[in-house]
Order: sequence, then structure tokens, then C-alpha cells
Amino acid sequence: MNDQTANLAWLRVGRKTFGSLDLGLHLKTTVFLGLYKGEQYVKERIQDLEAQTSQDFYLVIVDNCSPGFDLVILSNLLESSKKFANRYKLVQNPINLGGLGSFQLNLDLVPTAWITFFHQDDKYLPNHVESHLQAIKSGNESISSVSTDLGSLNSEGKKVPVPPRANWFIDNSSEQATFLANVAEQVVPFASLSMRKAIFEADQVAMHTVAFSDSEQTLKSLMRGQHEFIKKQTVLYRENPISESHTQGAKVRTFSATIGLLKVFASDMFIDYARKISPNDRGPFVAKLEDAIRRRIQDLAFADLVWTTALEQLNVAWQYEEPNSTSATRDVFNFLGESYTPDILNAILSQLETASHYQKKTTNPKSPNSMETTNNLSESTQTLQKRKWTILSLLYQVVGRLPYFMRRRIFKLYNSLTSRSQSKPKGTF
Repeated sequence: MNDQTANLAWLRVGRKTFGSLDLGLHLKTTVFLGLYKGEQYVKERIQDLEAQTSQDFYLVIVDNCSPGFDLVILSNLLESSKKFANRYKLVQNPINLGGLGSFQLNLDLVPTAWITFFHQDDKYLPNHVESHLQAIKSGNESISSVSTDLGSLNSEGKKVPVPPRANWFIDNSSEQATFLANVAEQVVPFASLSMRKAIFEADQVAMHTVAFSDSEQTLKSLMRGQHEFIKKQTVLYRENPISESHTQGAKVRTFSATIGLLKVFASDMFIDYARKISPNDRGPFVAKLEDAIRRRIQDLAFADLVWTTALEQLNVAWQYEEPNSTSATRDVFNFLGESYTPDILNAILSQLETASHYQKKTTNPKSPNSMETTNNLSESTQTLQKRKWTILSLLYQVVGRLPYFMRRRIFKLYNSLTSRSQSKPKGTF
């Protein structure tokens, strides 16, 4: 495993630090709080940290070269608290590297095997760290990350109705379900995440864009280990219109998602991950993976490129023995008007014992069943969809105000009933 923490060492010249970490305390995790122009939030986050029912954590707070921000003031605030003696480190970066770059630059200061994230503009409830530590301590070595559930705040910091979270509807019976869900959308919330430090050390993600960095890091983590969703709400997430993730336009998001998924699928790690999928699960994985890619990337050409790359890697991993991925690859080259590759793949398919049983018609990227047709819905279908979203909006306003467990159960019941009525499996979001 390659340690990536040294890669940005040349940028650490001029980094300012205050405080110290007593490694003799042998604490289990490190809370990492990144700041940028966070003066209005920092006192509230310190209060959240003081109120944590478990203080079994080191604290690293990094200011990302905010204009006019005085780190001494924050140091005095922590010293006066007396709760963090010998277990905090304050840092100010020499330049602004963005949220991800700031974290990567200072990963060398984290002394623990686990990292628990705090975001400057989100509210953390007193049970947050304790809930994470319970999961970390009780989990096995296959667990690479854990997260709790999110409540909701508006941009002014007031509580608002909470929408259903996508991770509630993941099919836990499938080992690949969380991976596939994160291909389609980011369902692992970084605002309430703890992850092994070794994952970040091994899989450094390019820091210059935040449009897909969370998802790329999550997918790489899920190929290395499992993620545990803790059924507790411990964070109130603020919908901040000026946050990093909201500054990216649609074109940048699509472009970044394409590059990120290409890096994920073109990696040797994806081949190793695919090889571990049981033969019985491979066919469904292929179908769900294409659907997930096309949900994430709406641009047809970019989605075709990512899907074809994934197919190429699956064929390498499975040695053409899985008929759905093999036939889908054949269909791609059929569409291009080429005969050489389809002839080879048809010969392979004819040798498979299951050749007469698999679904021979796969979704062609340019076929009438593709996203191209989906984007040209009839007026009646659009009307039905608008009516469905109206019902969901009303449900969200009413149910979203209920206590956490009631809200979760009602939304899951609604999803189950609507999935059944549409003859779709649960967990399709």
C-alpha cells in the first residue's frame, strides 16, 4: 500500500501550527475540522465538540488560508476550554487548496487509524463521536468506513423537514448494493463520515475539483472494504448555496463524474473487486451497473464511454464467462458497424453452457430502450412524473418533520409500496 501523505510535502512549507497531540493517550479516532472563512461557525463547532458524550478523540483543525483569519484567537479559545489539553493541533495552510486539498495536505498530522469528519457549517449532536466509536470498536477489519444519518438545516441554520435519504433503500442482501448505489449518486454522507486513514493514504484523489471527489474516494473505499450505515441521526446538514459542492456547474459535474468513473473502472482494483463477485451475482451486477452509470451521467456519449470501459474490465475479470457482460460488449461493437469483435464474442457466447438461457437483448446505448428515449418522454408520462413529485413534496413536508425513526419507517414503507406497484425491485431509488 503506497503512502500518499508525502506527495504534497513540498506545499507544507510555511504551514503554521499550534497545540500538541499526546500520543500516549492512545485515542481511537481523530476529529478533522476544516475551515475556510469559518468565523461565523467556529464557536458553534467548538461547542459541539465540547458537548460530545465521548471525548475519546484527538482534534485537528485546519484553516485553509482564510483572509484575515487569526489562528491565535482560535488557539486561545481551545486553551480556555481546557477540554482539549494535549490533544489538539491547529493548522493554517500557506495557500488555499480547497477542502479536499487542505485535508490531504494535513493528513500527516493525523495520529490515529480512523478519521471522523466535522464540517464547519453543519450541526453535530452530542452522540455523534460516541456513535461512530461504538461502530468502529465493534466492527471487524472488513469495515473501512461508517456513517450516521443526517437531519436538515436551511442556509440560515434553522431546522427544516428532512427528506428521505437514499441509503435507507439500499438492498442490504447484496454485497455490491452500496457500491452500485454510489455509482449512481453519493449515498455515503461525508458530513457524517468516519473512515480508516489507510484508505486515504492509499487512494489519493485529485484535489482540484470537488464535483466527484467524494464519490471517487467512496468507490475506492468500497472496493477495499465495507461501509456501515449507523441507524442514528447525529448531524444536521446545512443546505449551503455557497458551499464548494454547489459552486460546480452541470458541465463540470458531468465532466468530473466521467473522469472519476473512468479512473475507478480502469483501475486494477476494479478488476480485483469484480473477481470477488460470485458467479450468481454477476449478471444482475452488470445490469445494475449500466443503470447506475446512466443515472449519474446524463450525457449519452460520456455515459457510453464509461459503460464500455467498465465492460472491458469486467470481461478481463471474468474471462468472458459471464454472458451478459460479453453480449453487452458485442452490442457496443455491433452498433459501431464492426464485425470482427462481434464475431469473436458470438463464438465465445456459443460455447457457454448458459447461452440459451441468458437475456440476449441487452440495452444498447443508442437503442430505443436507451437513455436517449428516456429523455424524450411523452407528455402523459411527464404529467404522471410531475404528479408523483407533487405527492412526494407533500409527503416530505409532513413526514419530514416527524422524529427520526418514524420518518425513516414511513419513507421506507412508501418506497416499498411504490416499487411494488411499478414492478420494480426495492432499492432502485
